[in-house]
Amino acid sequence: MKNIIEMEDDYVVVQPGLVKGILDRELKMRKKFFPPDPASSNFCTMGGMITNNSSGAHCLVYGNTIDFVEDVNVVYSDGKKGFAGQDRYDTKIDQVRKLILPFTDFI
Repeated sequence: MKNIIEMEDDYVVVQPGLVKGILDRELKMRKKFFPPDPASSNFCTMGGMITNNSSGAHCLVYGNTIDFVEDVNVVYSDGKKGFAGQDRYDTKIDQVRKLILPFTDFI
């Protein structure tokens, strides 16, 4: 679970265990970069960055990890597959949103 699955000009599909430093090297060969730059870039994984919404020293210019994530495919503890994106998500995510929504003012 630490591979680059697909890399095109405007997007990359990765597995959650991919270390950001490895992604950085691959993107650099294409004269591209993934903007969030936490101090732990040589050790942190993409899944961890998404979970923590990592940023870094340049977040005021480029933003946080969530600003660059389009979709996330997940496998739940029961083995079923799911997904979450900016504007679409599966029924389990929707159930969680309904529980949390009354207590927030930003969703």
